[in-house]
This record gives sequence, C-alpha cells and structure tokens, in this order.
Amino acid sequence: MIFETTLCIAAHPDDIELGMGGTLSLLRKKNKTVYIIINYIPSSKKKRIHEIYDSMKIYNIPNENIIINDFYKLNNREQIKCIDECLDKVMPTQVFTHYKNDTHQEHRNIFDIVNICCRRRKLSLFMWENNVIGGLLLKPFHPNYFIQLDDKNINDKINSWLCHKSQNKKYPDLRSIILKKAELWGFKCITNYAEAFISIRIIYQ
Repeated sequence: MIFETTLCIAAHPDDIELGMGGTLSLLRKKNKTVYIIINYIPSSKKKRIHEIYDSMKIYNIPNENIIINDFYKLNNREQIKCIDECLDKVMPTQVFTHYKNDTHQEHRNIFDIVNICCRRRKLSLFMWENNVIGGLLLKPFHPNYFIQLDDKNINDKINSWLCHKSQNKKYPDLRSIILKKAELWGFKCITNYAEAFISIRIIYQ
C-alpha cells in the first residue's frame, strides 16, 4: 500500500506517538506527507502544546502540518464540522485514529467523529491500539494490519514520547513497555518490530 498523505487524528498530545510513533517515523523517512490533529489539551495548555511541537520535530513534521483544536469549547456538531473542514483541507489518502472500544471517553468520541466524517470519503481508515495507560479493554483489540519497523523507527517513537515531559514523569515504565509491545507484534509478524492496527476500510490508490 502506498501511503502518500497520512492524517493522524487524536484526542490528546501524546496519543499519536504512543499509537503509531514508529509508523510516523517510517513514513517520514520515506518522504511521505503526514499531518496530525490534536483535539483536546486537558491541562497546562501552553506546556502541552510546546511538547507537541518538540515531539513532531523528531519526525521532521513541519509546524504547518500540525493542527490543534479546542474541542472543550465546541459542541458535537461543531466538532464534526471542524474535522470535516480539516479533511477538506488535507485531502488524506489514509486516516489513523483511536480504537473504537478505547477505555477513554475522549478517545472514543474522536473515533466516532472521525468515522462519521470519513464515511463518504475515498480514503483508507485505520484504528491504532489502545495505549497501555488505558488499562484493560472490555472488547479486545484484534489487529488485522501490521507495519514493519526498524531500530530507528522505534528509537524515534521512544524519543518522541520522551518529549512529553509532563507525562513521562508520571509513567516512567512506559519507555520499556513501548519497546516490548513493538517486539511482541514484531514476533507475531516474523520481524524485529511492528505496530498493529485494525483496518476499517482499505482503498488501494
């Protein structure tokens, strides 16, 4: 599959890095275009936004490709309109977002909005894995799409997570868990490292 223009839509500042940071690294090293959208900044807004930009520098994603919304100030219809307008602007060939059965309400809300906005668009749609902070899922994540990664991709993923200093201080063990999960999916794919996704729709373009 050729990933020409990828749009990653997340609830919070560090969600994309945890969900698909290795894939971001892979795409950028292949000179693919990547956009990201962050929709909720829970606290310490200026600090968290600064961490977003620092993190995306790891992947050489330009600032103009980073869209930050404030969904706390928007009702549901306004949120849908906002994402629709972003999709019109970016015109992605594929979109990645949260798992529909995530344990976090704001993660699930983003999935629902993205799914609504993408239903009549010609693009591929994927869900990344629920991050380990979220705990156990009522409905397990059963991936059907895997992206093979190398050492550099995993290092970029870890280093991008470390840019979120306000968060990694809270979860000091997450660095090793990132590596272990990449090794686990890699083992299942007969390679060193991988990230896992569920495809809702794949369109080969």
